[in-house]
Amino acid sequence: MKPSTTAGVQSIDLLQQAYGFDTNVDPWEPKPLFDAFAQAYPGVDEVGALLPGKVHYACNTWKIGDLHVTAGSHSPIFARAEESGVTALVIHYAGSCEVTQEGTRMVLTPYECGMLLVNAKASARTGFKSSISIEVQVDRVEDTARTMFGMDAPVLRLYPHLVSFDAPEMRRYIAQLPLLLASMRDAPRQSQDTLERLLARLLTVEPAGGKRSRRQLAKHVRIDQACAYMMERIHEEITLSDLERVSLMSARMLQASFRARFGISPMHWLLQRRLERAFRLIRGSGLQMTVSAAARESGFRHMGRFAAAFRQRFGVLPSELAIGSGTDGTTPGN
Repeated sequence: MKPSTTAGVQSIDLLQQAYGFDTNVDPWEPKPLFDAFAQAYPGVDEVGALLPGKVHYACNTWKIGDLHVTAGSHSPIFARAEESGVTALVIHYAGSCEVTQEGTRMVLTPYECGMLLVNAKASARTGFKSSISIEVQVDRVEDTARTMFGMDAPVLRLYPHLVSFDAPEMRRYIAQLPLLLASMRDAPRQSQDTLERLLARLLTVEPAGGKRSRRQLAKHVRIDQACAYMMERIHEEITLSDLERVSLMSARMLQASFRARFGISPMHWLLQRRLERAFRLIRGSGLQMTVSAAARESGFRHMGRFAAAFRQRFGVLPSELAIGSGTDGTTPGN
């Protein structure tokens, strides 16, 4: 079953909120759209509305680790671009999009396929469109593919083409990707690793003996799905049995896989993400929230254990951070 386009747009909104989006800019002015595209794709020389009226947009470009990622939505446009200087994978979440590059015409279908764009002239014609674009740093993706597949010289498909998300498991993962990135805001290395593993999986020419590689890839995707599940329900009680059901892996395999990838157990990984969330909530500028409310929103039920873990991680008690952030841990107005 294909995820709804509404869910895709909402998850991109979460990504924008997590990494910052300038809401003070009038979204009905076409110039900011031009500027956003020019930042994401150097070489864009024309952006115009296909339909009468102004262009509506909401998109931003960020660095996630060392990678540039652009996410957002816009109304129908026509755009021509010179050489951009980048290679990027575009993942489509809503609307229509047709791109022609190096004689290859590519029509994107939400959740069904992505599109690889290379450093070459291109033209694009879209309807309302919601998507994310991930920079491909070839050397790093090759290194990741070498590690993932045990290949001495991985070969990547680095030409304009549609990238199929043929397996239901991959389509579910693509649907979760913006949420996963947003939830890992304070873990840039893990965020970048997540993206590079995805790029390696989608762009690497499968070697001989590909069954073993597919099994390795399936395990990595299941770990990512477990991470996304935990971040989506970070304020809820989560058990190891929940993770077994989501990942289709045994508890023993989950423990071993998390330790091999992150150096810690699944529950320790979740604890670190919860502590980071609580830290953001307490420290947030102008955020009027009690320490206990921040703890609950981050999935903690025992304040004593929360305070001890918080101090061990950040070197300060939550109440001390609240005072330093302009809140006193009391209910606003009291």
